[in-house]
Amino acid sequence: MLSTGVIVGLLSVVMAISMASLVYAGALHEFLPNGIGLALASTVLVATTVAILGSVSGTVAATQLAPGAIVAVMALEAVAALPSDAQPIARFMTVATLVATTTLVAGAVFLLVGALRLGSLVRYMPYPVIGGFVAGTGWLLLTGGVRIMSDVSPGLSYATDLFAPGVAVRWLPGLALAVAIHVATRRWRHPLTLAAMVAAATVAFYVSMPLLGGSLDSWGSLGLLLGPFPDSDLLRPLRASDLQYVDWGIVGGGAVMGGTVVLVALIAVLMNTTAIELATGRRADLDREMRSAGLGNLLAGSLGGPIGYAAISLTLLTHRLGSARRVTLLVSVGVVGMVMVFGATLLSFVPTVIVGGVVCSLGLSFLVDWLHGSYARLSRVEYGVVLVILVTVVTVGFLPGIGVGLMLAIALFVIDFGRVDAVRHTLTGSTSRSRVRWSSSDEALLRQASDHVMVLQLQGYLFFGSANGLVERVERHLESGAPLDHVILDFARVTGMDATASASFGTLTAIADSAGFGLVLVGTTPAIARRLDRAVTTAAQGGAPLRLQALDDALEWSERRRLEQARSLEQAHGVGAAPPPPAAPAAFADDAEIRALFPHLERLELGAGRTCIIQGDASDDLFFLATGRLTARLHAPDRPSVRLETMHAGTLVGEIAFYTGSVRGATVVADEASVVYRLRRSELAAITSRDPFVAAAMHRLLAGHLAARLTHLQRIVAALET
Repeated sequence: MLSTGVIVGLLSVVMAISMASLVYAGALHEFLPNGIGLALASTVLVATTVAILGSVSGTVAATQLAPGAIVAVMALEAVAALPSDAQPIARFMTVATLVATTTLVAGAVFLLVGALRLGSLVRYMPYPVIGGFVAGTGWLLLTGGVRIMSDVSPGLSYATDLFAPGVAVRWLPGLALAVAIHVATRRWRHPLTLAAMVAAATVAFYVSMPLLGGSLDSWGSLGLLLGPFPDSDLLRPLRASDLQYVDWGIVGGGAVMGGTVVLVALIAVLMNTTAIELATGRRADLDREMRSAGLGNLLAGSLGGPIGYAAISLTLLTHRLGSARRVTLLVSVGVVGMVMVFGATLLSFVPTVIVGGVVCSLGLSFLVDWLHGSYARLSRVEYGVVLVILVTVVTVGFLPGIGVGLMLAIALFVIDFGRVDAVRHTLTGSTSRSRVRWSSSDEALLRQASDHVMVLQLQGYLFFGSANGLVERVERHLESGAPLDHVILDFARVTGMDATASASFGTLTAIADSAGFGLVLVGTTPAIARRLDRAVTTAAQGGAPLRLQALDDALEWSERRRLEQARSLEQAHGVGAAPPPPAAPAAFADDAEIRALFPHLERLELGAGRTCIIQGDASDDLFFLATGRLTARLHAPDRPSVRLETMHAGTLVGEIAFYTGSVRGATVVADEASVVYRLRRSELAAITSRDPFVAAAMHRLLAGHLAARLTHLQRIVAALET
């Protein structure tokens, strides 16, 4: 446990030194000890906060190079924007204030995201755009690591400057070390591989020094060592009196790039937390991790330290060595604190090739992962997005790369979301029926015009792409020449719509007026209804669309409308049903087999509100509805009753429970004065003994009704699967 804490602490020190070396390089090199002290202080504060408040035991937090690479670019631009005769302290304080401000804003954003439980929202960012950002960050880390070793920044003469006399020897060994670290960590995935490579490279550096005729003084003068540093401690927090040297215009001008740093850090926190969750098998609370990282960064930023959060490699080190405990993390924090207070002299002898090599290795891993590793995972278009963002970062800059990335994110969103069909199901009058059972003669009439009805069940959030696809679907139906009486639009599963989507419904209303079919809108929320009102009122010429509460209401309205039209057509052509025989009621006049049963049935008159069947009773009888209307309702404790179906004259009531012998599944009540004919189970047994031909007719009747209902259900299932 103690040894693991020491190793983790030393690796955290390496990361802090690398972070500070990225930012405080070039013209700021004389302030590198201050930068290292601030980075170490940030590590102590963030690591302690995450260790105590984090949701996954053993999570190690440290200053991070991914946002640091962008902060380093901000530092370069800030130094370049200052007057050439600016005091060194002005350069340092302006850059340090930029770092502190970025960390404070990041901490506040982390805390806010965690408090509002919005951690999962970042996961909605398109994967290729994240890949482009990470690859671009990898490029910044690679060039930043080279800059640490060579003091050469990217520019028009970058390649020439890198290979100038005496320069290549300073960075080529570090680049070779980066490649070696990358290969070794991929080949041997042990958590100590990085530590072993850093230790071996340090030993090799000092062994080669006398062999090559070098010394500490000579190699230090060549910039191959971080030092010399002052002998005092490294911790020098920013003082209020030094704020007079800050160029606040430059600090304010970095707001956009600073926002980019926060965005990259936010994505990285969630990606690292998810990776740790998968690697350790422990469920992480994303929002809690955001809150702990947010508080730690607020504390670090108040001292001027850089951004820090959970580090994957260090966390996996504690878990794989069996020391994933908070005490191990506190030991590592203690090591960092001791280096911060007593390690200035020791850090002077750290080779820049080691620091630059570690930074380059991380950048190299980002680039390899997204240029090579993602090639097989991404489509060609998605891979192209990664390349476009990376090329923009390399040729123009990180901020334009972010702009291109955001535009591509919007474009990908529109394209991908436009492919999501706004129509969940397309049904007709035959595959979508109301909860009303009509007589066999009415059912025959409904089937004749069932395809004249289009039922569109909509889903999701409707915007201009998906809503326009809905309009095109209706237009294709009209172009096919198929008759269309009305279109039912079901909004029950629609979560919202934008203004362009509502305009598309206005277009659909105009098409309906022109083509002569009706529109029925159901299941609209108040917000959606208001949008539709504004759109369709302007477009409608022949009257606004019909509004109904639920889809079942619209289907029942549609069936009644079709029955009225069919009956009117029959009357116009002089077609009508023949007078029924006196032995059977009119509703069953067309069924020869059932007419033979009526002499054996008991006639009952039910007043409005009278109960015919009680839910839960034994199924000892079934009923033939001769006149009137009955409704079956399902009752459940502490819940309102649900209408299952409404039955009109000419239908059977209770046949399923009667035939299967199960208890009644619903209560049936008369909606109006009705006449039913009851067949008791005992009477059916007597008929079977006395007149088997009549009994057989009865069974054929029941089987036919059940088969018809099953066939209808099969048509519905088939329609829903298409």
